[in-house]
Amino acid sequence: MNVARRELGGAAIFALLPLLLFGCHDPECVKAAAHVDTPPPASPGSGARSESVAGPSPRFVGVILSRNTVDIAPRFDGKIGEVSVRLGDRVPEGGLIAVLDAPSVAFDVRMAAAALKSAELSREQAKQELAEAEERLARREGLSAEGLTTGEDVATARHQVAIRRAHVETLSAQIDERRAKLAQLRRSKTDLRITAPFEGYIAARFVDPGASVTTETPVVRLVGARSLFVRFAVQESEVALLSVGRALRIGTAVDGNPEVVLDGKVERIAPEIDAASRMVVVEAMIEGGDLQNAVLAGRGAEVSLRPDP
Repeated sequence: MNVARRELGGAAIFALLPLLLFGCHDPECVKAAAHVDTPPPASPGSGARSESVAGPSPRFVGVILSRNTVDIAPRFDGKIGEVSVRLGDRVPEGGLIAVLDAPSVAFDVRMAAAALKSAELSREQAKQELAEAEERLARREGLSAEGLTTGEDVATARHQVAIRRAHVETLSAQIDERRAKLAQLRRSKTDLRITAPFEGYIAARFVDPGASVTTETPVVRLVGARSLFVRFAVQESEVALLSVGRALRIGTAVDGNPEVVLDGKVERIAPEIDAASRMVVVEAMIEGGDLQNAVLAGRGAEVSLRPDP
């Protein structure tokens, strides 16, 4: 890619950004889009064929993007105690990003655990009392069968068994409730740790330790490391050259740095032509694309057809 083409590509990318990202209807955008790397028509009678048919592959201007880009916020309000990442850091899936400072949560966990232990001990004692009441009932029933005790004593013993059994059931319900509360508090304690939902790079860090945050406050912006694609615009007359699965070459370069060439395939083609620019937006996956060195989300790219093997 020579310098002249690189400069043209950079200017065209800025002109095409509204179309590639949002669609464009501004006259200047349309004018720029209509003149991106279009080969001159063949002179009448020269016998030369159109470049899009037999000459060098047509080139399209695009932008490299990531499908996974997210602003990560905490699950509940609090104060940032620690931020473990900086701009440009690569974070694995599940990697630690920040920690909320919420000492009350740890205290609540300890209190809930103590309450659960107390309820479990009370139930054990209630079970022992139930067992003793059942033994007394068995003795009274045996004596009643021999005529050595009254029916009133047996009824009293049965009533005591029912009371003890109900007490055990009540304590069991309390234990289930307290166990669920403890699990919820432990999840809340885990939620103090803000982690990466997928592997990626830190594109922005919005807060520092000590900052008060809410569930609406982003802590960092994470850009997926392995979900790159290129979005580019194709003139109406050249759409027929592309189809889903068509092999592409994707070049990106910065002045002073060598060009990086990646392989790609057409993944999606817009079902309509932009009314203002008369262009069609196309998306292509980048095979093995990763955010590193010259391959960055937001960087301009030049897309061409890859020759069939």
